Amino acid sequence: MKNTLNILAIEGCQGAGKSTLGVQLFQGGIAAHVPLIDNIKRPKMFTQDDGGAGLSLMTDIMWFSSAVVTAMLHPNPQPIMLDRFILSQWVYGTLRGKSGFIYKDILERMLTVFTKDLSNIIARELALRSISQHIRVVHQINLVYLLLLPNALEINRRRATVPYEFTYTAKQELRMYYEAVIVLDTLKIPTIILDGTEKIQDVTEKIDATFLSLSS
Repeated sequence: MKNTLNILAIEGCQGAGKSTLGVQLFQGGIAAHVPLIDNIKRPKMFTQDDGGAGLSLMTDIMWFSSAVVTAMLHPNPQPIMLDRFILSQWVYGTLRGKSGFIYKDILERMLTVFTKDLSNIIARELALRSISQHIRVVHQINLVYLLLLPNALEINRRRATVPYEFTYTAKQELRMYYEAVIVLDTLKIPTIILDGTEKIQDVTEKIDATFLSLSS
């Protein structure tokens, strides 16, 4: 029987309610948190001019590797939930005008490294170690994106309720995320897009059905 690691990556514009959705999914038992290596957390500020969404590639590597190790040591059928993963690198890196984040093929390469190259490297490493340490190897990694993308008016309404400023407009962020959706579709990475009006039970059913289809 395959030992499968299901990763649910939640992405979306700042102020769209992404973190609230993540808490609801966690409390509802649909997903599990993964402890980061050495309990390192995402820093709150990446630069002085924005809130730090889409942080460092190193942090994403740590999230991913920690998820694999968690699945290896503590197998759990629940998806491991990651709050922002890879897409934010490209979305906010591009908005910041960072060199190297301008073209969509950069995003394609980043996603390919994680969904194929890095996971295969980790799998080979775990296979070698399991020979002498009896480690349960992860044979299959399923990545599903959950994108919370309300319309700009709704995002602005939500943003007006918090006591801090947002560097980029809702329209700017939405435009970049929908560009990212095209890349996800090209790479055939399963993506669930929400507008924020869905009932949490309907969302969990979509998530369950998507992972089930990948494991069959």
